[in-house]
Amino acid sequence: MNVFRKGIAAVTLLLYALPAFSQILGDNEETSKFGYSRYFVFGAGATYRSFIDQSLSSRKYEKAGPTAAIANIRLNENKYTELWIQGSYVNAETPNGPFAPARVKMYNGLIDYRHLYKIDFLNEMIYDVRVGGLLSAQYAHKNAPHLEYSGKVDDYAMSIGLSGKIAREIMFDDLPGYIMLDVSMPLLSSSSRPPYLNKVTALETEKNSDNGFFANNSIGLFGKFLRLNTRIHFLYPLKRTTNKLRFTYQWDYFKIKGASAVYSAEHTLMLTFMFNY
Repeated sequence: MNVFRKGIAAVTLLLYALPAFSQILGDNEETSKFGYSRYFVFGAGATYRSFIDQSLSSRKYEKAGPTAAIANIRLNENKYTELWIQGSYVNAETPNGPFAPARVKMYNGLIDYRHLYKIDFLNEMIYDVRVGGLLSAQYAHKNAPHLEYSGKVDDYAMSIGLSGKIAREIMFDDLPGYIMLDVSMPLLSSSSRPPYLNKVTALETEKNSDNGFFANNSIGLFGKFLRLNTRIHFLYPLKRTTNKLRFTYQWDYFKIKGASAVYSAEHTLMLTFMFNY
């Protein structure tokens, strides 16, 4: 897909151009009795998704829609953990073309858990670099009303992979803020896709459909399930408080190969509030 190649080029440029931070503790932040700084995060924004799902057709669907997320972050000078839960919805449609227009409603949910450790890389006085592991699970439901017997599609993927962050402190009127870049991708995954053009029909029972869905599960390396998740964050400190605002751009590309294939690219802008507790 052209969007995947363009996304790879953009990420490569950002890796060279954006020094960032993986969260250095400020002197005034609240810490737990174990020496960690903790944040409860909640935010909302807009997402633009483009996808091709062979269980529906070979046509591309795309549209913007709302997204929201909650998270819990815990960090100290050496370790960073993040539990991120996000959901989104788009009422995607086919671009203008020679065929009749069609719409697909897509509901998507994901859970990412990152566990990272600081490493001695680059100049520690300027950069903070952390690498580690990623546990991820995502689920998507699509509903295409114009396909009477095959318009409902469910797929999921659970994976173990790698994640990394690089970041740098920037100042806002003598208050420390941060600019950050993180990248994550799976290595080993378990995923499920329905058959090509979705063989579920009105004659099949709900039990049979469910069994077919789970029967299509397969385990493989990143060639079976490929996901490249890239986020750029700007952290702005709030005066007279230890809380922060975070502005995030996220590019999330994934493909799942199984009984049929799906390709999806998503651009997201999100504003989140980070409550230090």
